[in-house]
Amino acid sequence: MSTIAIDFDGTFTADMGLWSGFIRAAGDAGHTVICVTARADTPKDADYLRVTFGAWQCDVPVVFTDGGSKLTAMEAQGMAVDVWIDNDPTALVNGR
Repeated sequence: MSTIAIDFDGTFTADMGLWSGFIRAAGDAGHTVICVTARADTPKDADYLRVTFGAWQCDVPVVFTDGGSKLTAMEAQGMAVDVWIDNDPTALVNGR
């Protein structure tokens, strides 16, 4: 199965109904879905994402990159991503 990384701002938030359905369907199919966001890991942001995903019934771990490269952040955690879903593909390499 695949590991799928989805961005939050401008991606998940662009159509939360669509993406929450996708996240649940992907999980039901055996895929792992992770939110990888350029946001900083502050209590305010962490709580906001937890509440937002919870409201849409999505149990999604979140990786915060604090504006850095999303690819580098995932590699640093030893996690390979098979599919990236992001409205700004340059953020994967260059960060915000």
